[in-house]
Amino acid sequence: MLTAGPSEDWRHSLRAMEPVRVVVAGCGLVAEFSHLPALAKLADDVEVVGLVDPSPVRREICARRAPLAATFADLGDALAALSPDEVVVASPAEFHLENTLASLGAGAHVICEKPMALTSAACTEMIGAAEAADRLLGVGLMRRFFPSVQAIASIVSNGVLGAPVSFAVLEGVPFGWPGKSAHPFRRGAGGGVLFDSGPHLVDVLLFWFDDLELADYADDAMGGVEANCRFRLTGAGGVTGTVRLSRDTFLSNRHLIQCERGWVIYQYDVSDRFYWGWNGSPTANCVMLSEPGWDRPMWASPDPQLQVPRALSAAFVAQHRNMTDAIRGTASLLVSAREAAAGIALLESCHASRRLMDMPWMDPDEIARATELERKIPA
Repeated sequence: MLTAGPSEDWRHSLRAMEPVRVVVAGCGLVAEFSHLPALAKLADDVEVVGLVDPSPVRREICARRAPLAATFADLGDALAALSPDEVVVASPAEFHLENTLASLGAGAHVICEKPMALTSAACTEMIGAAEAADRLLGVGLMRRFFPSVQAIASIVSNGVLGAPVSFAVLEGVPFGWPGKSAHPFRRGAGGGVLFDSGPHLVDVLLFWFDDLELADYADDAMGGVEANCRFRLTGAGGVTGTVRLSRDTFLSNRHLIQCERGWVIYQYDVSDRFYWGWNGSPTANCVMLSEPGWDRPMWASPDPQLQVPRALSAAFVAQHRNMTDAIRGTASLLVSAREAAAGIALLESCHASRRLMDMPWMDPDEIARATELERKIPA
């Protein structure tokens, strides 16, 4: 079984005062503006020794954030030359499996960006490789590090407002990530809103609620990748939930949890507060939370599309600190690979049972053609 912390036979080989030597595999925007700034915040504990990307332009850009790192076009070359303690797999999702297996096989611990993989079978293979290598496998589901998400988990699990009855999730903004490849729009590469936004969302829901299962799923892929999807879930104790995700529409971006005696509202990507109230009471209560460093932005950019909110910046720092501590044997991984794999299994079941969303603005001929295209999409 994959353990939460490292085993004794190699734990002491990494002296407490030595930095963890990290290779970042994939020099896209998530590496440039999230992982590398977070690792720089932990410079006393972490040393970025290598950057890997097939694009020399992207390697050069990311090297500005890690000027002492060697650069490579191929991950295998980097692993052979550097023998890192850890690899951050930040490549496009379709390469997560091969990059993770190569890194684990070279004796490195891994943080793999979301989605962990594109299939449950790939997740199983990754977990098996981590167990065989006796190395840690973390997954970049950084919302778990939000104080608000953790506090709500405690409220739900402890029954503070009574047992959960239902939840409703609306998350949607027009797609504006200035990506450097077409992967977000390709089937088979993790394209579409479900495998883009869904891993974070589903991980939070599985953290809050037990034994969630899919009841129904529909999207608007129509032969391509979905910009919108809706699904229903059921969980332990009879809790039911609805989710809507969108890449082309502004939604309210909130999660409402209805419990027996009260309710909780979590606002999308708001890390330091949430709202709650008693059923039947006109009063809404705001709970303010804080952790050291969460009030300080990590970096700024003149491009408004690249302004990472301070909450996300702090979550990436917390995630990398957690991995460093777990490597040294002083902490457990907050997000285990098995938990991440459970989320992928749920998303996979969505695509396997997909049907066409109701779109009343379409005429009968358009609906017939859209339904035909939807049926041709492989699960």
